[in-house]
Amino acid sequence: MKFLLPFLMLLSFNTYASSIIIDIDGVKHECSPVKYDHPFQCVDLAYKGAFSREEAFKLCEGSINNSPAECGLKAYSGRYSKSESIELCIRSTTSTGPVDCADLVYSGPFSKEESMEVCRNNGTTRNATCALEAYKGPYTREQAVKMCKSSRNFLNNSNSNMLRSKNLKPLRSEQEYSKNELMKLIKDVNLKAFENNDYK
Repeated sequence: MKFLLPFLMLLSFNTYASSIIIDIDGVKHECSPVKYDHPFQCVDLAYKGAFSREEAFKLCEGSINNSPAECGLKAYSGRYSKSESIELCIRSTTSTGPVDCADLVYSGPFSKEESMEVCRNNGTTRNATCALEAYKGPYTREQAVKMCKSSRNFLNNSNSNMLRSKNLKPLRSEQEYSKNELMKLIKDVNLKAFENNDYK
């Protein structure tokens, strides 16, 4: 009997570890963790690229896949310094999301720092179009950054309701914009910033 108790505890631990229950707006979702056999792959990828070993460890801290390294390398090959690339991509779970997001926000009237604030860690083009749409409406750059920055709560109803209350279109992802619509949005927000002398 005394051998049965550890076995039952082990079984319950394994069952618990195999799935995770997440509550999103009152709806419970059961998720299975992604198996990531080699936690140092991210560090090795970043280190083989442009980052020192220390920078690679910082970039990949807590990673569940290679995305922080892939994101950091893409960011550094563009307009971002090493430290900015690390800040933008640490804890990212998508390889290009934060960089694509920050580049899109930066195409508007936002500074590089504001673009990174909107997009760091797990920002997507949805965060970017949110910021552009918010600024096109009645909000300042600072308010748009605060409302649309990447966070666990970004998709909650309060942000969506806040944007809708000011007669803005419902949030859409960048993929839902045609190329012409996206170019017009960027042009409109830059024109507003120019007219208000509010350009980065």
